[in-house]
Amino acid sequence: MNRPKLLLSAAFFLIATFAFAAPPEIKLQRWVSLSSDSRDAVRETILSEVDKREGFSTLSKQKANLKAVEEEKVKQYLRRKHL
Repeated sequence: MNRPKLLLSAAFFLIATFAFAAPPEIKLQRWVSLSSDSRDAVRETILSEVDKREGFSTLSKQKANLKAVEEEKVKQYLRRKHL
């Protein structure tokens, strides 16, 4: 009878440990000083900082990438068609 209680206690302890574990820390890359508190200035600052991050693409970059991919697909299709 002690063994089931021990196993139940151990299982509860493990579940509680993972359930209440602290979330991983988020590293802030750097602080940005705002020259103004106006909504437009804050928005522009945020957009410029987001644009600087790796892996982020703006709408215009996404459109350019999509256009390049579509053009490459057409070229490959035409190459295959002529073979």
